Amino acid sequence: MTKIYFTILFLLSLPVNIRAQKSDEQGVSRLSLIFAGDIMGHDSQIASALDSETGEYLYDTCFSLIKPIIENADIALANLEVTLAGSPYKGYPQFSSPDPLAKAARDAGFDIFITANNHSLDRGKKGL
Repeated sequence: MTKIYFTILFLLSLPVNIRAQKSDEQGVSRLSLIFAGDIMGHDSQIASALDSETGEYLYDTCFSLIKPIIENADIALANLEVTLAGSPYKGYPQFSSPDPLAKAARDAGFDIFITANNHSLDRGKKGL
């Protein structure tokens, strides 16, 4: 358990690369933050992301409408409410989503994924 706490503290101490620094007319710096709720992968969502011709999972369209908002924030955080523990990919009750879900969220502009939630151990140590 001590190793887990150390890992979490270490990750929280890492510097965040801020894409932009904005100042108003008085020279006051502003920082925009976005906090997003659960990014999840239920069975139907996993199935609909699968390209049957290539066998690849495609999630980019899931974030296309919010991408301009997310990528405009200096720091965007989201709760990744799944594990990325590999196949078999499954939704409730023990989530494991394909890695392209996290990549698509990152490509949409999310900088930080929060994984400390009630599904962190859905697939045991591999999921964590």
